Amino acid sequence: MNYYLFLAGAFGVGCGVAIAAALLTYRHASPPAAEATDAQRQDALERFKIWTEFWKYFLVSFALVLITTLLGQILKQRELDLQKSKQASELALQQTKQEGELALEKEKQTSKGLMDENTNLGAFLDKAMVDSADQQFRFASYFSHLVRDAEARKRWESYAAFIQEAKKAAPKLETEAKQVAAQLNNPQLPEAKRAELQMKSNDLQSKLDLNKALLEAPATRDKSAYSVGLQTVGVDANERVSINEKLQAEGYGLDPTTWSYPADQRPSWFAAQSTVFYYSSSSRPMAEQVARFLKRTTGQDFIVQRGAGLGVDSSRADLTLFVHYIKP
Repeated sequence: MNYYLFLAGAFGVGCGVAIAAALLTYRHASPPAAEATDAQRQDALERFKIWTEFWKYFLVSFALVLITTLLGQILKQRELDLQKSKQASELALQQTKQEGELALEKEKQTSKGLMDENTNLGAFLDKAMVDSADQQFRFASYFSHLVRDAEARKRWESYAAFIQEAKKAAPKLETEAKQVAAQLNNPQLPEAKRAELQMKSNDLQSKLDLNKALLEAPATRDKSAYSVGLQTVGVDANERVSINEKLQAEGYGLDPTTWSYPADQRPSWFAAQSTVFYYSSSSRPMAEQVARFLKRTTGQDFIVQRGAGLGVDSSRADLTLFVHYIKP
C-alpha cells in the first residue's frame, strides 16, 4: 500500500515540476517582439539555451533521484516481505513441531495406558483361565466390552464365541466317539478299516480332551506332582541336562526316563515334530504349560498331543508327561 502511495506522489511531483519548468522557460525565454534588434534576439536565444540546459539537467537529476528512491522503496518492501515470509515459515515450523510433540506425547500416554491396562488384566488371567467354562466366558465377555484396545476386544470376543462353540460341540463329539468305539468292538472288522477307525478315534479323543480341559475346572495340582520325561534328537547330553535343570527349577518333577539321540538315529516311535505328550484329559492344561515353557527355553514350537500310553504307569497316567524335542 505504501509503495503505491509513494509512486502516486512521485508522479504528481514530477508532473508539477514539468509544468513549472515549461511555464518558467516560456516566461524567461519567450521570443522577442518583431521590432527587436539583433542584439535582443541574440540575448533571448541565449536565455532560452540556458533555461533549456538548466531544466534538462534538473529533470535528469530529479528523475535519477526519483528512480533511486523508488528502487530503494521497492527493495525495502521486498526485504520486509521476505522477513514476513521467513517469520511465517518459522512460526509454521514451530507450530508443526509443537503439534508433533503433542501428538507424540498423546501416543505415549495412550500406549502407557494400554500397557497399564494389559498389566491389570494379566492379574486376572490366572483366575480366568483355570476356572470353569462359564467363568471363562464371563471373563471374556467382560473384557470384550471394557478393554480400550479394539484388537484386544475382538480377540476376547472371539474367545468368548470359541467357548460357546466348544460347549455346543462337546455332546456331538461324545456321541461320535461312542459310535466309533462301538464299530471298533466288531471282531469281523477288516484291518484296514480298523486302522482308519482307530486314527479317527484317537483324533476324537484328543478333541474331547481339549474340550474337557476347556470346559471343566481342573483339580488344582502343584507342578511338582507331575513327572516330565525329556527325550531329544539332535541335542547333546549337556543341553538336555540343562533343559531338565530348568524344568526342575520351574517346579516340575522329572521322570527318570530321559535320553538324547543323535540327529541321524531318530527312533521309529519318536514324534515327527517337537511334542509334549499327556495321557489323561486332566493333565492337558499342564502339558500346555510345559509346551509354553519349553518354547521360551528353546525358541522352538511344541505341539500338545495325547499319547498312546505304552510303557506309562497307569496309576500315574494323569501325572506323567513326556517330551519329544527335535532340534532343527
